[in-house]
Amino acid sequence: MKGVWSKLRTIASLGLGLAFLWMALRGVDLANLAASAGQVHLGWLGVVILTVLCGLGLKAWRWSYLLRPVAPEPDYWDTLGMLLTGQAGNALLPYRGGDLIRTWMASSSDAGILPAVLTGLVIEKALDGIMLVGVTALVLPFLPAQVPIASDWRRMLGLALGALAAGLMAVALSDRIWMMLRRPFVDRLSGFSPRVVRWADQFVQGMTRLRRSGGYRPVM
Repeated sequence: MKGVWSKLRTIASLGLGLAFLWMALRGVDLANLAASAGQVHLGWLGVVILTVLCGLGLKAWRWSYLLRPVAPEPDYWDTLGMLLTGQAGNALLPYRGGDLIRTWMASSSDAGILPAVLTGLVIEKALDGIMLVGVTALVLPFLPAQVPIASDWRRMLGLALGALAAGLMAVALSDRIWMMLRRPFVDRLSGFSPRVVRWADQFVQGMTRLRRSGGYRPVM
């Protein structure tokens, strides 16, 4: 029975991959694509493909390192699968909804770790933003002045640093802040407070686990 389920899962994965490929290519002029492909420099194409594969490998390692303190069960290949699923979802969903899909996958076995996983995601995205700004700064001297990104790098840097600071503050201060707010929060919102308080308690527990492990520091 296990072999049957494994085959069905493989078939479903292939079908889903083909569906994503169709959605990615449905608006593409295949004739122009074929003509452009003939002008591609194979050496540089190889460099691009190698860069993409290395980037995916490093992102999967970083994601597994951030998950390890709170979700040690997924191994590297499971984490890579979550990452690829999330990136496929990003191609279909607005506002990078695929990242929320992989967050849900990582915390599906234990809802209590969802806040810690979300904070790891914030730290990851903030680091991505800082690196993007750094790379942009390197190429700015070679860009024409009218390119929009040439004037937006300060805003990008500010957003990246702000997200990083928010994630680190959530890790460092969430338990203290919640202990100060918990009682007045419960007293004022007695109508629906049990569910909200329970979720907030889980959030603080997840943050504490992440902070005590120190797993996010090497990722920096």
